[in-house]
Amino acid sequence: MAQAKTNDVKVQIFTSDHVIIGDFTVVGRPEVFINDQNFISMRLKNVTLTPINPGTPVGDITTPALHVPKKSVQLMVIGDFGPDSLRMLPQLMTSVLFTDTYTIRGTFHIGSDWKLQDFFYTMPGPFFPMTDVEILPLRDVVADVSGQAELAFINGAAPTVFFDVNEKP
Repeated sequence: MAQAKTNDVKVQIFTSDHVIIGDFTVVGRPEVFINDQNFISMRLKNVTLTPINPGTPVGDITTPALHVPKKSVQLMVIGDFGPDSLRMLPQLMTSVLFTDTYTIRGTFHIGSDWKLQDFFYTMPGPFFPMTDVEILPLRDVVADVSGQAELAFINGAAPTVFFDVNEKP
């Protein structure tokens, strides 16, 4: 039996307390591997962990390896893995999500009969692809957490509130 292809990719992970940059070994397709229910954490290599909360008594930490529980991840950007790497669904839904730390604006690619209010709860996850992503801090942080990405993966458990920018009353 053929072994699945492994690939080291650079990732940027946003949690409530840290921004983490490191190398992540994926088996097969990244969007499938990160949603594999058999793995509850991600092992990163060559890591820089940056605390973002004011008053944190430590600065950046570099370490050869770090384990990140998937439930801690609010948003993840995977290196050079862009929207062209995925089979995207046809309907576009521009949305704004608020987590406890970030405001995230971007576009979900959904099926024609899907509604945002059901999206995170009826689709398999935990990570959902979003394109044309803009990330802003929702609260005071001591590190630069703002940015843009062509493609990011949102943890469906992270948003505390969200809306479709084009939804009519």
